[in-house]
Amino acid sequence: MKILFRVLGTIALAAALLICGLGAVRNFNDARDVVTYADEIEESRLLLQSMKEGLGDMMGEDSEMSNTLSEGEEAMNDLPGEGTFKAAAMLMILLLVLSVVSAVFLYVPRQKVALALLALTVIGGIILIAISPSFDTGITGGATNRAIAIAAVIPAFLVALFAFLTTRVKTAKIA
Repeated sequence: MKILFRVLGTIALAAALLICGLGAVRNFNDARDVVTYADEIEESRLLLQSMKEGLGDMMGEDSEMSNTLSEGEEAMNDLPGEGTFKAAAMLMILLLVLSVVSAVFLYVPRQKVALALLALTVIGGIILIAISPSFDTGITGGATNRAIAIAAVIPAFLVALFAFLTTRVKTAKIA
């Protein structure tokens, strides 16, 4: 059973390293894009606002087009900032480090430490999923940042879980 947990934990570690590493790179790129395109976003916001006012004068405030423009304006106001993407990237790096440290406990029996790493991985994963934006960020790919966060949390959790289970099997008295 220990061998199975070690093999599965090592496979999950490889997946966690790949997904967390690439997810952190994507989040840092998205943070850079927010800064790079801040002027264009502000110009678009002003243009949208002037279009909304002009359309309101021509067709009335309650027209379907005016409502569509209002929804677009709300969507622009809900864009995450640079800090959101950087925080998500840092949490992915934290999960990557926790996965590597947890992998050590696939081979070294320290049950309390493995349990603490499992708890930290779960807490960090929940926070990562909660703060990751849930919309497609454009040219970087079809998956949302939240979907990538979920994909990163699963193998990181599995590494920590298999490390904990391995220490449980080692310390239990099985005849």
